[in-house]
Amino acid sequence: MNRITRSTDFNRQPGWFKTLNLVWKWSYPLGTRIRLDKDDLIRAAKKVTGLDDLGKDFNDEPLDRLLWSVNNEARLHPVGYFISRQRLINLLSIRLRAEMLFRKHPAILDQNYTRSGSFAGLQRTGTTKLQRLLASDPDNRVVLSWEAINPAHLRKKINQMQSGSAWPGLPNAP
Repeated sequence: MNRITRSTDFNRQPGWFKTLNLVWKWSYPLGTRIRLDKDDLIRAAKKVTGLDDLGKDFNDEPLDRLLWSVNNEARLHPVGYFISRQRLINLLSIRLRAEMLFRKHPAILDQNYTRSGSFAGLQRTGTTKLQRLLASDPDNRVVLSWEAINPAHLRKKINQMQSGSAWPGLPNAP
């Protein structure tokens, strides 16, 4: 028997998840409501990374618009706000780490780029298999999963670089 998936099926949540969100909403009067605030997110990212420079070309208007939309239009449940907050802090942290790397190793920005290609597709259509097939060719340089998720090195690697360790492929900083 084939079952037809409808758009309303995506609103279904397991009982434990509904309960978690309901209890969290009931606790809002106790101060547990998560509001996505630009300054709070930036402060949290700076605390996580120990870095404080988002770069001279950082434009916060797109972030303001995104946060306004999430706070006023998205109708997220409490867990959705929590996930969104953590993801935004992670993205800002990546920006902070990237700016530090660009400052410490300006040669990164001078690297030549070769012709690249990309592909996109809906889920369950074979895009992962295609990516893995292309990655198996030694003449192709593909973006690895961890590079796509976290393109700037994490704290441990940053500490090594700040102490003067070499950046892979580049000379030590003076």
